[in-house]
Amino acid sequence: LRGVESFGMLCSADELGLGGEHSGLLDLASDTVPGTPMSAILGPPDVVFELEITPNRPDCLSLLGIARELSALYGLPVHKPVVNVAESGPEVNGAVKVVVENPADCPRYTARILRDVKIGPSPDWMARALEKAGIRPINNVVDITNYVMLETGHPLHAFDLRQIRGGTIHVRRARPGEKMATLDGIERELDPNMVVIADAERPVALAGVMGGAGSEIQPDTTTVLLESATLDPAPVRYASRKLMLFTDSSYRFERGVHIESVEAASRRAAQLMIELAGATLDRGVVDVRIPPAAPRHVSLRLDRVRALLGTDIADARILEVLRSIELEPGMPADGAVRVGIPGFRFDLEREVDLIEEVARLHGLDKIAPALSAAAPIPSADDAPVRRVRALREHLISLGLQDIVTYSLVSEPLMNLFDPTDAARRIALPRPVTADQAILRTSLTPQLVETLGRNRARQVTQAAVFELGKVYHRDDAENYSETLRLGIGLMGRPTAGGVLDRKPPTREEMFAWI
Repeated sequence: LRGVESFGMLCSADELGLGGEHSGLLDLASDTVPGTPMSAILGPPDVVFELEITPNRPDCLSLLGIARELSALYGLPVHKPVVNVAESGPEVNGAVKVVVENPADCPRYTARILRDVKIGPSPDWMARALEKAGIRPINNVVDITNYVMLETGHPLHAFDLRQIRGGTIHVRRARPGEKMATLDGIERELDPNMVVIADAERPVALAGVMGGAGSEIQPDTTTVLLESATLDPAPVRYASRKLMLFTDSSYRFERGVHIESVEAASRRAAQLMIELAGATLDRGVVDVRIPPAAPRHVSLRLDRVRALLGTDIADARILEVLRSIELEPGMPADGAVRVGIPGFRFDLEREVDLIEEVARLHGLDKIAPALSAAAPIPSADDAPVRRVRALREHLISLGLQDIVTYSLVSEPLMNLFDPTDAARRIALPRPVTADQAILRTSLTPQLVETLGRNRARQVTQAAVFELGKVYHRDDAENYSETLRLGIGLMGRPTAGGVLDRKPPTREEMFAWI
């Protein structure tokens, strides 16, 4: 190092870029021979893919979900973990009771108990897998719940059973003014719009978001209550945003977790705890759930697939694509097929959704582009279009710049210019943001806003115009849209009609517009 032979250096995992741990040294096995390449100890360099999953595909927030997609794309089988769980402990139903106060908040809750658990570090392969996914390893039990979440897409939580008072789990709404300390050590005030997991005395977890301090796995924990549930996304989303707690668990619950994967994920975690923590599993599972829903089916017209995509896809190919993503098409009858939808595909509701799946998996590159068919209509009156185009060209020739602004504006901005026209405004019932909540009734507010934004950036003179529509309603709830011209000038006019560089006052700016 720097020309001097080094006989060793003490490094943490963080210093070597092998993890986030920097509180101690990275321990290697005592029989490791000096000079051994790290790749021979920790494995060769790996590739980590960062995937951006759209909100409508929560099934892809897991290794299993991505494997399904790759299986469909490459025609390869999906290799799922083989889960064989030995239940050798006492009967679980005598050890814990689960009460779900409102099944709409928690359609399914399962609990398993594992005894004789030995808390310790996770094996290297699991710790490295979690680190690659951005999750800090903690101990073998907690790491297993996180690993299974990444594998199946289903969040789980492990409690120290000693800390569950009264031997009962209550899934309920938080009480007004109720408080709890979360795992990050912060005491938070809850409200009845949030769902909590509680024991007989107090909340022990904020459902779907974060566990509570005091019931977590400790170094001396020997008996674990393993929770696996599915929750209504709305209270989870509310709690996460109200308390500014954004976790891997809340991210998945907000988008939807398949109710039928609850018990399978729990069994997978129990299997790993038996293998990696020496646990003994109680017999059975506490499973509180709503009745299973009827299977969902969507009818698909095969000719409609070809017509909408504009390409000739054989019936057999359409059915092959559907089966590749674990859909269940029946036998075609009268040119249509009834397709069974698996529960984990929340996004498939209509015929067009199935057609989209066929398009993307068959290959958009295989759909030949078609020239649009357009025919002139001699009797059409295009005089209004010609007048608008002539007006735009004339204004540009005078030195004005054509701008385009959003048709949606904020109510405070409109009130600055004409608060008396509030009754004529058209408000969106569910605006995405407060800045785009109503349809504009005038072009003036955004013209002034555009000039002001330029003025804040040392542009002292400007000449702009917009040809755009404004929107109104009358007392009879009739709606209208009108094309308007707005012109905005910023600067001080001279005798020759030229704008000089001296900035105008606010009153002059309004006068010139």
